[in-house]
Amino acid sequence: MLKKAILLSSLVLTACQTTANKPEVGRIPDAVPTPVVAAEPVEDKSPTFDPELLIGLGMPAIQRVLGAPDFLRWEGPAQVMQYENSECIVDLFFYEPRPGEEFLLRHIAGRRPTGNSMDKAICFRSHLPNGEWPMMLTPSGFF
Repeated sequence: MLKKAILLSSLVLTACQTTANKPEVGRIPDAVPTPVVAAEPVEDKSPTFDPELLIGLGMPAIQRVLGAPDFLRWEGPAQVMQYENSECIVDLFFYEPRPGEEFLLRHIAGRRPTGNSMDKAICFRSHLPNGEWPMMLTPSGFF
């Protein structure tokens, strides 16, 4: 009988102990904070290109890449091809090396629609199909 009493009292004590360690009903245990990890920067893998490499090309070569200009005007001795989109306006200035010769690209300018200047490479790129430099416009070669 003594053995049964000891066994019964130890079971009662064990039952009390296990309920004391359980969280209360409806209580959410404290959350362990998750460390914040900074995202890895995404590298722009598209080829870089300096539009200045186009200097010396004629209007037909530029039009093969960009299409017909939105606006063509004379500015003194220069013919200016203008391409416009919502991001910027790129102006391409062509001059004759000698009277009667083909007009060749001599200067590129980029500006915002507000008139403020901007990086001409970014502006020029925004006018390219899909915003990507065609393979024919890489520094390793043209056409």
